[in-house]
Amino acid sequence: MARQKPDALDTELTLWDLADPEEAAAAARDLYGPAAATAAASAAFTARYAGREADFRFWFEVFVKLSADHGRIS
Repeated sequence: MARQKPDALDTELTLWDLADPEEAAAAARDLYGPAAATAAASAAFTARYAGREADFRFWFEVFVKLSADHGRIS
């Protein structure tokens, strides 16, 4: 049996398709200030518990970037 080519409308759209973690981290810093890492962690947990694994990985990457920035001396 031949496999059918997936339709573009059948594929899952994730944050990775629309945004860059570095840009999301910058936006979170602007919006949430010192609480940006906490906001990204909250978004990651929300995505994980909703079963959106790709979105979880995106927000976790944002969290990691924000956490690394927090430890950096300006």
